[in-house]
Amino acid sequence: MEAPRLLFGIGATKAGTSWLHDYLRSHPECAMPALKELHFFDTLEDGSQEWRLKMLAGQHANLTLKLIDAPAPRQAALSQRIGEIERYMEVVRRKDAAAYQRFLEDIRGDKALVGDITPAYALLPEDRLSEMARMGPAVRFIYLLRDPVDRLWSNIRMVAHRKAQN
Repeated sequence: MEAPRLLFGIGATKAGTSWLHDYLRSHPECAMPALKELHFFDTLEDGSQEWRLKMLAGQHANLTLKLIDAPAPRQAALSQRIGEIERYMEVVRRKDAAAYQRFLEDIRGDKALVGDITPAYALLPEDRLSEMARMGPAVRFIYLLRDPVDRLWSNIRMVAHRKAQN
């Protein structure tokens, strides 16, 4: 049996990382966390652990509120996502790469691939990327790029949409 692959998806913002995450999440041989961007290694690098925990707590609270009024078929998925956030918050608190790896292995189950799609990992220093590459015998990185003008327009539309919602 082939060793499970660990995939790190990195790259430019608005370059298709959400598409890649959704595609892999729907593939029968892939397991992806419900949280698209885990930000584990950049949190270690820049010391933003408290900020990351605050963001995760906000996501947890938001999903918990949605769970109250959710129809029965949606409740299981929301509960699963809430549990994943709770487990991941413990990983962030510990700042332990082994706990991060166990978190991903739990998600992987018996699938051939598990991944973490976090574009910000593209900005990590070489020694941190080397640490990530040594996390297993079959670690792969995929770097997503997109035409700069297309990325700019996509970002402008995203920002305008967010402003319109506020």
